[in-house]
Amino acid sequence: MNIIIRTYKGNIVTRPDTSWKSRDESFFAPGFVKSVSVSPVMFLKICKAGKCVPTKFASRYYDAIGYGFLLYAENIITESEEGFSSASCLDHTTFIPDLNLDKQFIAGPSREFELIAGTDIHLGVKGLSTDEIAVLVEQATSRCLVRTADIIAVELSHRECLPQNGRIEIKTLLDSKLYQNIEVIF
Repeated sequence: MNIIIRTYKGNIVTRPDTSWKSRDESFFAPGFVKSVSVSPVMFLKICKAGKCVPTKFASRYYDAIGYGFLLYAENIITESEEGFSSASCLDHTTFIPDLNLDKQFIAGPSREFELIAGTDIHLGVKGLSTDEIAVLVEQATSRCLVRTADIIAVELSHRECLPQNGRIEIKTLLDSKLYQNIEVIF
């Protein structure tokens, strides 16, 4: 399974499946990770293999939509030109829950997704419209072949650095109901 990300700046990158974490378990930062940032995402679960999928056929290629977040080791990003790639490959840094949600259940910009990290970060974001999702599928598949069970995710906000004080709780809410709850532990 591949995880294809459209960053907030519009770039298409990939993360390995070892970065995926489906349950609400804590993230224990390795010793070399000194700074962690978080970014909320909306994701699609791919149900059909394809390459260069045009927008008019995009809805045929995914069967579930959901929300989650990505963690990045910020101090790795600044160390070298390969830094962003290295930070994206860190194990257990892609928090995407339940992949069995119906695409009609969560789709649309009317859903309010909130990410709260500690007391300093509160990001409220909207999901993508059906047309925006179609464009996302077209962009992602123009760069990468997608297969059944792959995930395409889009960052809905810029990365925010987490405070570096031992334990930080990250909660996500969908329409004001608790969706995810994990801790980042340094």
